[in-house]
Amino acid sequence: MAELRVMGEEIRKKLLDIGLIPKQKEHSINIEEGKISYGFGYPITGLEKFLGYFDKQFNIAYFPSISYLTDLSVTYSACMYTSETGSDSVVLDGRTDESYNRRSLKAINYIKDLYGIKGSLHFYLKRKKRYSDAKGLGESASVAASASRSAISCIFGKDGLEDNPFVSRFARLVSGSGTRSVSGSISMWISYPSIRESESYGFPLNLDHKKMHFAVYPYPADFPTENAHDMAHSSPGYNGWVKEKFQRMLDYSETGFYLEGLIERSQKDMFSMHSLLMYSGNMVLNSGSISLIEKMRKFRLKNEGNIVYTADTGPSISVISDDKKLLSQFLEENPGSIEGKIPDQAVVQIPQWFTKEAEDYFGKLRS
Repeated sequence: MAELRVMGEEIRKKLLDIGLIPKQKEHSINIEEGKISYGFGYPITGLEKFLGYFDKQFNIAYFPSISYLTDLSVTYSACMYTSETGSDSVVLDGRTDESYNRRSLKAINYIKDLYGIKGSLHFYLKRKKRYSDAKGLGESASVAASASRSAISCIFGKDGLEDNPFVSRFARLVSGSGTRSVSGSISMWISYPSIRESESYGFPLNLDHKKMHFAVYPYPADFPTENAHDMAHSSPGYNGWVKEKFQRMLDYSETGFYLEGLIERSQKDMFSMHSLLMYSGNMVLNSGSISLIEKMRKFRLKNEGNIVYTADTGPSISVISDDKKLLSQFLEENPGSIEGKIPDQAVVQIPQWFTKEAEDYFGKLRS
């Protein structure tokens, strides 16, 4: 762990020196009874994958990671403050989800303790997906980012909401990947053993995301990501994977981040990560995704160009290329995909239907 901490601190210093890691600001509490604030969040897909928490209390990862945003779904969140104590609540898609409720309440309690906030925070969240059922498409990141935005806005107002490192830090407490969902198009999350909690957050990389094209083949599964963190860490190959990660991150911090290289890396890192999970007897891919990978192998033998496939902790497969025509050719030959794009987050309008739903819900909650 000492070696990883030293390497992590070296990476962080280099990235600070070149101005990639932005600083957080100080914010004053601006909270009032019945105040409702809103947020949104997009899912992510890993380029340099993440799996395994060094510190589960604060969701500190063993190593830094890199991902890109997708528009395959979006989560909207509303947060209301009440002065009544001990009644914090989280409703996701019309019901209380045990996993998200536990993770959200952990984050809520930490923020309240850190800033001496009395009273309760209530969340109403809704996911809108472009697919019916799929696993491995980064939904937990979108939930975390959305909840953090609405909470920070409710507690600290506009100034807090506009401080992305600050919002990213608290999204991490719900889901580590939420750090990168907050940070933007293609972003990195700085994390390593014994990093200060306040210094572990996401930030954007200066890469032209419009040169990256992708589509997803969604496949369902019943493989929970939370379990995957422990499963991967129990593999004898985990330490080697982590050390390789640090060396590549050091190389990136010294020579720069290149989109083409990150795209290629996403495929190789998928197999590295999945091999760790297979040690515990869990096959992440299913027959559909394995069949698609075989079709991609044959396609690449016949066609030149940079086109790859990748997957996170689910069987859903993302196909990525910096050549839109090449990607379109593959999609035409292999139907069943959903084409995506990396969204811009400068201005996201919270839809009127959601604000009405949230106001109706909070009205019933207070009556």
